[in-house]
Amino acid sequence: MGDWNHRLELYVKQDIKHIGTLNCDHLAKRFPFKEKEEDVIKMDGDDDPNDIVKLFPWKAADMSTVMIPPLSIERREEWYDSPDSDGQKLTDALQNINEVEIDNSISPQKECKGTLKVVELNAERGRWWMKSVNLLKDADVIILNEMDIGMARSDNQHTTRLMAHFLGMNYAWGLEFVELTPGTGEDRYNANGLEDFRGLHGNAFLTKCTISEPVIFRNQIGQYFSSEATNVNA
Repeated sequence: MGDWNHRLELYVKQDIKHIGTLNCDHLAKRFPFKEKEEDVIKMDGDDDPNDIVKLFPWKAADMSTVMIPPLSIERREEWYDSPDSDGQKLTDALQNINEVEIDNSISPQKECKGTLKVVELNAERGRWWMKSVNLLKDADVIILNEMDIGMARSDNQHTTRLMAHFLGMNYAWGLEFVELTPGTGEDRYNANGLEDFRGLHGNAFLTKCTISEPVIFRNQIGQYFSSEATNVNA
């Protein structure tokens, strides 16, 4: 394991006594990155071809594509303590809130013709995106809701970008809201005590076609920004 920790997005000092043994099969499935097309990872050191897993580009984990500037943990805590009435004002203060992040460089296909197969998936924050890809690989367009960027509950990853590179599809991602808490009780458990690196939550679509002129249609905040549970929030 290298010195770069994809969960924390920082360099870490390796302490083998603290880390103990690594489950390479588990590690490869969670962080299957590569630097060159020919890169592969062997699972148990023997010559069985079934124990070799092909990896996908390291740029799938690139966070520089994100349109929303990072909000510090301190700023998010400050916003969390703001009165409910400030919800719309704080939302309007977000830079690039209505900008769509697009990557048209992933799919080799430039245009789509004829009948298209469209699939919609409630991805539940994108945490288990890799478990769903086999069901989606034949789709021409995949509509995804609940896709995190930089949430500890989903390994602080750009879940849409990882999925897009894995499937070889272009993507568009738009912000729904900034998470000011680690999420539900289950989310907090999945976070393993880590902080949210970016705290972004949104919707996306993947396609084999070229994406152009996307638009975000955004409702007013209303009761959603509230410290009390309502019929529209958690």
